[in-house]
Amino acid sequence: MRAAKSTRRTRCRRTERFGGRDDDRDPRAEVVRLAVDSAGGDVLVALAIPAGRRLVIGRFLPVVRRVVPRVVAIFQDPRKVFTLFAGALLLDMSFVAALTSATRAFGVTPSIPSVAVVYFAGAIIGSAVPTPGGLGGVEAALSAGLVAVGLDASVAVSSVVLFRLCTYWLPIPFGWASLNYLQRAAAI
Repeated sequence: MRAAKSTRRTRCRRTERFGGRDDDRDPRAEVVRLAVDSAGGDVLVALAIPAGRRLVIGRFLPVVRRVVPRVVAIFQDPRKVFTLFAGALLLDMSFVAALTSATRAFGVTPSIPSVAVVYFAGAIIGSAVPTPGGLGGVEAALSAGLVAVGLDASVAVSSVVLFRLCTYWLPIPFGWASLNYLQRAAAI
């Protein structure tokens, strides 16, 4: 009886603090909502000030005018649309396979669907982290996700480090060499 009253008091305090019903509001979701609202407010303030408006019109509008016709042209050709979506699907499937292989390299065999869910959650979190390639946020999210699926913490972290080494760090020197070659060949 005493524990039930304590739980109700805790719920009431949380409800008062965050407003609304207790199960409607997650503090982390509130932080994300406030960040998005703040960014939207910053854009509106920038558009309200003449200097900000000039910046937006001068820098972003020409880019949008160049990009929109290209995007429309891609979506008018069914082969290009198929290639776009097939390539994106193949890329994601290869990342799921790489993460699955990294976990199996340490002797653990989680189910492929659970690894896929962990990878996609990590990719979403990584896109929200303001670092190149989601560095740090992706690793933390993937490690936490793999632990949640039942892997030991040390195996999960080791698997994620191996995965990121193979999919994030190793391609960098090859990309740099390719960029240098293409610049010397005046291809870009």
